[in-house]
Amino acid sequence: MRFRNTILAFLVLIGLGVFIYYYEYRGEDAREALAESDSNALSFERDQVRVLEITKPPGEPLRLNKETDGWSLSSPLQTRADGEKVASLLGGLSSLRVVRVLDGVGENELGEFKLKEPAVRVKLTMGEGAGELTLDLGDKAPIGNEYYARRPGAAEVLLVSGGAWQIISADAASLRYKKLVG
Repeated sequence: MRFRNTILAFLVLIGLGVFIYYYEYRGEDAREALAESDSNALSFERDQVRVLEITKPPGEPLRLNKETDGWSLSSPLQTRADGEKVASLLGGLSSLRVVRVLDGVGENELGEFKLKEPAVRVKLTMGEGAGELTLDLGDKAPIGNEYYARRPGAAEVLLVSGGAWQIISADAASLRYKKLVG
């Protein structure tokens, strides 16, 4: 009788060990990836981006296209783009983290955040039929380094931190290729 109870206790201990291993150690990476994707304002893979378009009213949109040999600037002027600066811009976009979500903001209240007519609209076109991602950036929050943002059509206003200043200050002159050699 005691030998059977010892075997049952041993089997329960092994089952508990297997559960802890798969849940805690193996599942931790998946839970961290899920939590990180929930906190991103835009979730995308940088190498999947084919077109990056930044629109600042009232001017012409800044349009960057990924070519086989690097990035090119197609609007407002047509020239080669600095790959390092475009990578930095994409890094800033991917590092935008949602700090706070403001629910229940009405259409008539969007002007207070400068989101009715957004200061900057960023549109990413992904390759291989993956679709488009769009984010509107508005005014800087009064305290801290956060900016107000909104996904078009969404009811909530996001308070994002990260590389928003890079996106807002991006222009054709700073993104064009300027190196003489290389």
